[in-house]
Amino acid sequence: MDNASYWRIAASCGPIAAASIVVFTVAAVFQPGPVTIGLGGACLLVAGFASTVLIMGLAHRLESANSAFLQWAVLIAVIAAVGAMVHGGYRLGLALHPPPVLPSDVPNDLDPRGLLTFGLGGLSILVLSWALQRMQATPAILTLAGYLSGAVLMAIYAGRLVFVYPSNRLMAVPAVIVGLVLLPAWYVGVAMFAGRQASAGSNN
Repeated sequence: MDNASYWRIAASCGPIAAASIVVFTVAAVFQPGPVTIGLGGACLLVAGFASTVLIMGLAHRLESANSAFLQWAVLIAVIAAVGAMVHGGYRLGLALHPPPVLPSDVPNDLDPRGLLTFGLGGLSILVLSWALQRMQATPAILTLAGYLSGAVLMAIYAGRLVFVYPSNRLMAVPAVIVGLVLLPAWYVGVAMFAGRQASAGSNN
């Protein structure tokens, strides 16, 4: 598979990740139940998988800039995406086969309170947005969406340590903003970068 073909796949993963995050956010802020937990878990799993394809495409697009920081950001972004997949699979498993004794909000051992999904995920988006900003062709709105998304995701992780339940109002407001607006906009914006790269590659 050549680079242009990969870019086309990566570009299609942006909207998939964005839509999955929107559905996950809506499911997460409602009262937890088997349906919302299962649906949110499935969407988080899909978003994590799609974002790995998109992030690797972005890394290739940025390979000539900020190499050390970029490699570090890509590493933690992939770890965060895998953590999101594990977190989503855990929630989906609980919904399909709820244990009779376990409390409803036991932390996932591999992603406690969203350490990978929100904490490392937010940090990686901050660094990737910084790398994007150093490219003259990057739209300012894309880097702004990335900075805000990264900061809010890290704040959500900190809030999950304190408040635990995402339905808490202090947690729900930033979660809705980042999940319905900021993060989907960043995913779609990065996908547009991938699409332009695919077009350029096919014309060469």
